[in-house]
Amino acid sequence: MVRLIGLREESLGCPDYRKRETLERIRDYVKINHRLPPPCDECYSVIIYPAKKEENIDKFSRMLWDTFDAVDRDKKYERIYFRGRGMEDKDNFISYLKKKLEEYEADGRVEWRRCCKKLGKEFPHLFKDAKTFAESPQLRMEDLFRV
Repeated sequence: MVRLIGLREESLGCPDYRKRETLERIRDYVKINHRLPPPCDECYSVIIYPAKKEENIDKFSRMLWDTFDAVDRDKKYERIYFRGRGMEDKDNFISYLKKKLEEYEADGRVEWRRCCKKLGKEFPHLFKDAKTFAESPQLRMEDLFRV
């Protein structure tokens, strides 16, 4: 399952991080289990950046309009985020996006990261880098007693 970021987070079962109690529950889970809770541990985000030339942004926006129903047709896109679950789906989706860029002759790059950037910043000790979880994350004192 893949969706555009900006649509309702609940469609993937993602927690509402704007609520303080949600973030506190995730912090408690991480303290006890030393990893992210489901479904966050299986999430990924994909971002596409087109080359900054106006002609290329037009091609990129046309590709999005023709490919995804949820895209605002009155908007030109300089980047767009997707979120999904499952690493096999991620690889297939990234291949699909690259083929679409080629089909529309839009120059751009596709990048991805595990879960959302907010959790990556909140729990940096759980990540080796943006794409890899740390093998045996060590909790730091500031992570245990963050207010």
